[in-house]
Amino acid sequence: NATLDLPHVGDDAIATLFWAQQGEGFAASPSEASDGHVSASLTSVSRAFVGVACEGDACCRRATSALDVLLLLDNSGSMAEEQANLVEELPALIAALITGDVDGDGNQDFPIIDSLQLGSISSDIGTGGFTIPTCDEPNFGDDGILLRRGSGPSCDETYPAVQSFDGGDADAFARSVQCVAMTGTQGCGFEQSLDAMLKALVPSTQTSPAGTPIEFVNGSRGHGDGINTGLVRDNATLALINLSDEDDCSALDPDIFNRDSATYTDPDLNLRCSRYNEALHPASRYTDGFLSLKSDPSQLVYAAIAGIPSGMNNASPAEILADPRMLEVPDPGMPSQLTPVCQSDAGAAYPARRILQVAEQLEAAGAFTVSSSICDSDFS
Repeated sequence: NATLDLPHVGDDAIATLFWAQQGEGFAASPSEASDGHVSASLTSVSRAFVGVACEGDACCRRATSALDVLLLLDNSGSMAEEQANLVEELPALIAALITGDVDGDGNQDFPIIDSLQLGSISSDIGTGGFTIPTCDEPNFGDDGILLRRGSGPSCDETYPAVQSFDGGDADAFARSVQCVAMTGTQGCGFEQSLDAMLKALVPSTQTSPAGTPIEFVNGSRGHGDGINTGLVRDNATLALINLSDEDDCSALDPDIFNRDSATYTDPDLNLRCSRYNEALHPASRYTDGFLSLKSDPSQLVYAAIAGIPSGMNNASPAEILADPRMLEVPDPGMPSQLTPVCQSDAGAAYPARRILQVAEQLEAAGAFTVSSSICDSDFS
């Protein structure tokens, strides 16, 4: 390790040191700037310069060339085409991140990620022990545990739970990520995507703002310091990608899944998650939980590819939630299900209100959010 110090002219608060490893693209490094000098600790360097990575007070200290990504893939029976659409884009996503070249013109558009980690989970975390069709493991499902099984004729049988790229064959790395991300469509039809993501990431010792332990079904705890250790690094930006064609149904009271419940009596199980909001965890559980993973909210990115009206990909979460198409109302032609928010050749998607409420709260807290419609045929 060595410390590189460069002089600069300009505002110390936004000065960031960029460096090239082995002559490749430039990465931003956490920097200290004062009195017209910028310094950073590096392991190797061939070229370097001082520039601006972001806006805001002392943003140079938040610069990083490390990124951790959690992919949540809805693995219910309606998700085959949507999973394939996302998996098809993963090589281009990975290539853009490690080269900084978004449009493939050979010019670097943003600082490269020189240390990239990805992990994948499904939306199936069971139904609190109640037996329901499509939910083969009712107690915990896949339990928010990082997936390792390969899917496809050219895939290995298993892969590391945390897949890492620090240089080498980017195409081979992308193929391995694709193999794990094809989670299949045999998962539970009650998607608890938010609880799955939270359980995957938070440590077992994590507490809520009120000081109480963050618990999951049957008093279980998070896997962030257990079986999923290593995905979330202190020095890395964390990106959460949620792919689902239905809204989250993370249950505070698992009795909502009980067909014979005396409390939640709607006979249409498909409508219970939208009808009985009191049985679900509040959105603040996930806002607080995700923010607790980073000391600075600007190092958190939350991306939803979900039930959002087509044509609203550039809108804010608040604008999307205010659109009348996002209302949860029974479908007049099929009263046992909600009215779709959008349609595609792959099928229908339903209003992702809870998923977008978390995005709205995270954005207000200083995190970055991206919202796009799962009904788009192109996820690029």
